[in-house]
Amino acid sequence: ARHPEFPFGTSRPLHPPRRPQSPRMLARRMAAAAASSVSSTARAAVARTGASARPWAASAAAPAAGISTRTEKDTMGELEVPTDRYWGAQTQRSLINFPIGGPESRMPAQIWRSFGIAKKCAAQVNMRMGRLDESIGSKIVAAADE
Repeated sequence: ARHPEFPFGTSRPLHPPRRPQSPRMLARRMAAAAASSVSSTARAAVARTGASARPWAASAAAPAAGISTRTEKDTMGELEVPTDRYWGAQTQRSLINFPIGGPESRMPAQIWRSFGIAKKCAAQVNMRMGRLDESIGSKIVAAADE
């Protein structure tokens, strides 16, 4: 007999349903996960040098005093984003909350150049065909040229 939720052959769920957790237990698990998200090697380097564990995100996560910012808005509210960055509030929130953007998560420069070329070509063609407003298309082309 096939299980109604698994029509492709298994007769029971692969993983039994998890028990509901109390808020206290959930908070403990989340704290433990947050504490273990930085490797022991990174923790040792930070303790030894006093450096930030995520130096690549420091400038993006919290704009320093004296840096001009703009106010971006998303579903969670308003957030200050440096004016020299092209991203919006959601990306800024991600930089603040998650360890992203480090050397291990970067794509090779050749891929970024390829993306830029493809975006520039698509913007130019769509502007010529009248499908993309000139003011928006010129900004895409300028960003791709960087």
